[in-house]
Amino acid sequence: SGARAVPFLAAAAGAAAALWRHRLSGPVAPDAEAAVLLDPARPDPALLRDALDRALAHACERRRPVRLRLTALRRQHDRPALTLDLSREGHAVLLCGTRPCRLSRPGAWIPDHPLPLSLPHDRSLTLLFCPASGGRAHVSPDRCAAPLRPRHWLALAAVVALACALDLPAALAAALGFACQARLAEQQAQRAQQDPGV
Repeated sequence: SGARAVPFLAAAAGAAAALWRHRLSGPVAPDAEAAVLLDPARPDPALLRDALDRALAHACERRRPVRLRLTALRRQHDRPALTLDLSREGHAVLLCGTRPCRLSRPGAWIPDHPLPLSLPHDRSLTLLFCPASGGRAHVSPDRCAAPLRPRHWLALAAVVALACALDLPAALAAALGFACQARLAEQQAQRAQQDPGV
């Protein structure tokens, strides 16, 4: 769209509009955020269970939302299956392969996610713990922003095509800036934790 100042400013305005939309459509801001990065060679289910217990306790006791990012990167051919499920009594259970590991707060986990919930081996999974009545918490996969619907992507594609046809570099830059930033916001919850100390 050109190397002049106007297209760059238009692209910045488009990206800022996508961030503004993200803040309006995003989830409730959590009281605490935590991340767990398991050893890819030997994932320790006890570490994962401890993190889940702490996040659940924080949400239930302090009555504030908690965001927990789980990263269990593993080699595909020899990875043990890590899944979250509920027992028949309604208690949250972490399964590593076939070994069940019950969480410490029986009956406190209200799943707003599919059961069983498998931890992906190639990306992160972010869970949002929101307090509920009776010392319990709703647990759902967290999304940093509501994804754009197909009709929105079609509208952006139409703006890009029209801007190209009419030679409008500022409109092209604004549409592309918005589209790129919106896609990055959608993918944010699935990215691996970026910690230079890891």
